[in-house]
Amino acid sequence: MCTRNHCVQRQILKEKYLNRINNFLQYGVINYKNNSIKITLLVDQEEDYLLHELKNPNAHNLNIVKCPIGHEACKVYFYFSHYDKKNLDSTRWIAKIDDDSINDVNLLVKKLDEEYDHNEKYYIIAGLQQDIDYIEQNLLCELGYENWFNYGNLIGNHIIHEKECSVVSRAGMETILKNSDAVEFMLKRSHIDSGYTDQALAAAARICKIYPSSPLFLTHEPTLSNFSLFGGKLAHIHFIAEDINPSLFNILKNKINNTTANFSFIDKHYKITTSFEEVNNIILLRKDHIVESLHNECYWKLWSADQKKLTLHSNEMPELIIEHNDSKEMRGNFNAILKRLD
Repeated sequence: MCTRNHCVQRQILKEKYLNRINNFLQYGVINYKNNSIKITLLVDQEEDYLLHELKNPNAHNLNIVKCPIGHEACKVYFYFSHYDKKNLDSTRWIAKIDDDSINDVNLLVKKLDEEYDHNEKYYIIAGLQQDIDYIEQNLLCELGYENWFNYGNLIGNHIIHEKECSVVSRAGMETILKNSDAVEFMLKRSHIDSGYTDQALAAAARICKIYPSSPLFLTHEPTLSNFSLFGGKLAHIHFIAEDINPSLFNILKNKINNTTANFSFIDKHYKITTSFEEVNNIILLRKDHIVESLHNECYWKLWSADQKKLTLHSNEMPELIIEHNDSKEMRGNFNAILKRLD
């Protein structure tokens, strides 16, 4: 029986994730036209609306797989445990990514091909996490891998796995799918509707003696200023979505759409002082939302704004929130002062 509150909750979730997926297909996968890619969306039996309500399903080579259980981990490992080996004939790299990630496909493929070989066995990860959930540990022990654990060291029981994103080479995936223990492990994991999505693939790879590599062009953090589109070297970043980080998402959206806002502070030079920096700096607030530092390195790399507040974004420091106006001096939190020089 479906209560009214439950129905309302389902509708809210439907609208949230439909919008998330549509944004991902439009803004989360960029610079892909020089490569042949297939995007697979994993859905449960109640998510058929995706088939009918995607804004532009033909924009990508889109594949939708229906999974019997709706939990994220169940969907991921149902897919991998039933992966069609025939697909490997035309595949170099298989990436597992979240729908709140941003991906420069051309750069990603370029770096993978430069630093790795799809004909060799690779499990490549964003970030590096050392832990293990009891679900994965219990399943591994059932399959006879209890020797991985109980070392009694300070770190404790763990495997090394990705944070959010992983990429497996064709040879790596072929090796995993040929290993009966690895496939059985993933199949059993697909029936347990709790836990996380980013541990079981690492365990399946380790069963096959494939260990993780963590390159510098992937991150699980929302470091938009270091993303390739803004002059950085990252091909994949995470936690950028309209419902998670709207300011950064709008910066990305405006950059892709080549749209600019009309504020009086744009393309003006400011001397900036804060409680974090001992040395005054001079910055230019560019119309492409980049904060250009003219002298010393500046913590804040990007800006966003509404009609009242200017926000400076940093990968390392708290956001500066400044009341903007047409005067020559603007003030904000952390004793921030922006004095206009032109």
